[in-house]
Amino acid sequence: MAKITARLLSGDVLAELTVRPDMTLEELKRRLKKLQTSGDEISRQFGPVDVVFRGQKLRNEDMTLKKAGLSPGAEVQVVFQPIVPVTCSHQDEAGCDVDSLVVVNIPQGVRKIRPGAFQRCSSLVKVIIPDGVVGIGNSAFRDCSSLSRLTMPNSVISIEHAAFNNCSALRSLTIPDSVARIGMGAFKGCSSMTLTISEPLARQLSGFNDCWINTKECRCWQCESHWFEQGWLCPANNLWRARF
Repeated sequence: MAKITARLLSGDVLAELTVRPDMTLEELKRRLKKLQTSGDEISRQFGPVDVVFRGQKLRNEDMTLKKAGLSPGAEVQVVFQPIVPVTCSHQDEAGCDVDSLVVVNIPQGVRKIRPGAFQRCSSLVKVIIPDGVVGIGNSAFRDCSSLSRLTMPNSVISIEHAAFNNCSALRSLTIPDSVARIGMGAFKGCSSMTLTISEPLARQLSGFNDCWINTKECRCWQCESHWFEQGWLCPANNLWRARF
């Protein structure tokens, strides 16, 4: 075991770490990331970490510290990189062709998020949707397995088929009263999510498979179950799981 010193760009000591010679650069970066206190929450959690030794950025994350030349008493410089929102738009319809997005900012003026716009973007964590967006297209965020932060504006009217299918990291979402249409399976596979919806939307059962439902006034139109506050399991089709 050996001790190395990690310094920030300012020259301040971040930490003195006890490390193993066979520790990889990837392991070291994981330890350093836990020490980050500056920046926003998403940058702290997902932002990349650069390690600089003798003026050179260490790039090979599989390299051991011994092979990188980090002997006992070595000093490294640590650079925490922020996550910068990427602005995505294509004329009137938002979408990106980049598959390594973390935060996406959809700019003002966009009216629709086009079908498949961010499908299978597994690194996507946060989407900023502005007022003025009226439609979210088929499979727009399908299989975005890391998406956990999303606010839907009151301008949205339609959420199309499979729009958020298998967004398993989404934990809560409020559907605004402006929404008039939710396509089949729009939230299917969102097994961790609690949805807050209005009574008319709750009748569109096919859009909400696997989600917890929170609504103040609703009755299942298939089985005429009594009114509820926290959710229910419809005995007519067993699609919904209750949360009592």
